[in-house]
Amino acid sequence: KRHGQGKITYPDGRTLKGEFKKGKLCTGKGLLTLTDGSVYDGAIVNDKYHGQGKLTFPNGRVLEGEFKEGRLWNGVGALTMKDGRAYEGTFVNGKPHGQVKITYPDGVQKEVTFQHGKLVQSAHHIIRRKDGSVFEGSTKNGKFHGQGKLTHPDGRTLQGEFKEGKLWTGAGVYTHKDGAVYEGELTEGKIHGQGKLTYPNGRIWEGEFKEGERHGRGKVTLPDGRIVEGEFNEGKIWNGKGMLALKSGDVYEGEVQEGKMHGQGKVTRRNGSIQEGEFREGKLWNGRGVFVHKSGDVYEGEFKEGKMHGQGKLTHPDGRTLQGEFKEGKLWTGAGVYTHKDGAVY
Repeated sequence: KRHGQGKITYPDGRTLKGEFKKGKLCTGKGLLTLTDGSVYDGAIVNDKYHGQGKLTFPNGRVLEGEFKEGRLWNGVGALTMKDGRAYEGTFVNGKPHGQVKITYPDGVQKEVTFQHGKLVQSAHHIIRRKDGSVFEGSTKNGKFHGQGKLTHPDGRTLQGEFKEGKLWTGAGVYTHKDGAVYEGELTEGKIHGQGKLTYPNGRIWEGEFKEGERHGRGKVTLPDGRIVEGEFNEGKIWNGKGMLALKSGDVYEGEVQEGKMHGQGKVTRRNGSIQEGEFREGKLWNGRGVFVHKSGDVYEGEFKEGKMHGQGKLTHPDGRTLQGEFKEGKLWTGAGVYTHKDGAVY
C-alpha cells in the first residue's frame, strides 16, 4: 500500500500530494472526489479537510475558506444541513456569522444576521415566504417582531411595528378573511384611526375607526352610489345625513341625530308605503306619510307634531274608512263610516 510521502496523478489531471498512510492521503494537498459526487480541492490533515480549501457539492453549492477537522471554519460558502436547510454566507469559527441566507425545504427564504452562530433578532432581516410575500425588518422567535414592512405579491403592504407576526401599530393595506380590504392605520393590532374599508359587494367606508368599528366622522358609499355621511357611533350613523336600516326591515333616508330619525327624511316601508317629512326622535312629526297602528288601522295623509292632522284617510281592518280633514288625531271635517262606542254605525 501507498505509505509515506508521495503523489498520485489521475488521468483527468487531478492530483493528491502529501503523506500517505495505508493507501490514503493522510496529510497534504490535492483534488479529491467523494462518493456523493462532491469535490474537495485543498489541504488535508489526518484524512480530514484541514486548512485552506474549497468543497464543491453536486448541486453547485460551494464552501471555501479555512477548514478545520472536516468543517468550514472561517470562510464563505453554502452548507446544507441534514434537515434540508441550506445556509449560504460567512462562517467564523465553524458558525454562521454576519449576513446569511437560509433556504428551507418548503421554499421559504430568509436573509438574516448571525453573530457567532446566534441569530441577531433586532437586525434587519429579509424573509421570502411561500406565497410570494416579502418581509423586511426585525424578528423574534422566527416571527415578525419590531419595525418592519410586509409586501404581498399584488403590491399591498403593511408597514410599522409588528408583534408576534402581526402588524401592531402602523399603516398599510390589509385583507380580511371575508374579502374586505382595509387601507389605513392600525393600533395594537386593530383597525384604528383614519382608513378606508372596501367590502366585496362594493360598499366603501372612508373615515375614522375605533378598535375595528366605524366610529367618528366618515362616509359610506353604497354600491348604487347613494352616500351616508356624518358622525358614526360603533358602526352606525349617529349624527348626519344618510340611510338607516330599521329592525322592521323598513329603510330610512334623511337626517339623523343621536342614532334616531330626526330632521327631514323619508321612510320606505317593506309594503311600499312611504312616510316623508320632518321626523323627530324617530317619528314622523310634520309631513305626509302612512302610519300603520298595531290595531291594524292604516292612516294615509298629513301629520303635525306626530299626530294625524290635515287631509287624510283612515282605513280600518274591516274596510270602514274615514276621509277628510283630521285635527290632532281625529277626523274633524269629512265623510266616512263611523262606529260609536254604543255600537251605532253612522
